[in-house]
Amino acid sequence: MLEACFILYVHVTGPYWWLVSTGKVSYLELSPVMKELELNLQRSTTCPELLEGEHWLNFDNMDIPHMMKFSSLVQHIQKTTLLWTLLKQMAQSMLRTV
Repeated sequence: MLEACFILYVHVTGPYWWLVSTGKVSYLELSPVMKELELNLQRSTTCPELLEGEHWLNFDNMDIPHMMKFSSLVQHIQKTTLLWTLLKQMAQSMLRTV
C-alpha cells in the first residue's frame, strides 16, 4: 500500500501540490491543467502502469518536497498485480474529486 502512495505522490499529488502552492499558474488558468490531470487519471483507471510514465505536468525546475527520495524508492518497488490493482482503485477515487 505504501508503494502505491509513493507512486501517486511522485507522479500525481506532488506535482499537483507544487503547482497550486507555487503560483506558477494562476487560479483562473488551472482549468486546462485540471483537464490534463483528469485525463491522466482516467487513463490510469484502465492502465495503472501509465502512472509510472511521464508526469502529466511538465514544468521545468519543479521543486517538489522529498521528490528525489521518493523517486529513488519508486524505482526499486516490485511491480505486482496487487500494486496495479491498488493504483487503479486509487486513481478511480482521485478522479471523483477532480
